[in-house]
Amino acid sequence: MLRKLNSLIKWIFSNDFRCGISYLRKRNIKFPHPIGIVIGKNVELGNNCTIYQNVTIGAKTEKDAKLKLYPKIGNNVVIGANALIIGDIKIGNNSYIGAGSVVLKDVDEGSVVVGNPAKVLR
Repeated sequence: MLRKLNSLIKWIFSNDFRCGISYLRKRNIKFPHPIGIVIGKNVELGNNCTIYQNVTIGAKTEKDAKLKLYPKIGNNVVIGANALIIGDIKIGNNSYIGAGSVVLKDVDEGSVVVGNPAKVLR
């Protein structure tokens, strides 16, 4: 029991979930390697998303944050390690964001995007 509690404490303090842990749980968000993940307060996440380590999802500026201009991510989206998704953009259902990608524009449903700035592969 103590080991589980220690793991939970490490998990909470090694990430920054402004949207709330209960919100993530309700959406069945998976974190295979949960460290260094930052999710802004007003980010909208779909169901069954997978988010790898060192991902940041949030507003571009403090002004945008006050205006609640955050990403909206669809269902079943996989976000690779070290990806950055910022701004008032939409990521379509069943999309894959490659590791290290910087996503600044909308992503259509079922797309695979990679790179900095992110470009659609298919």
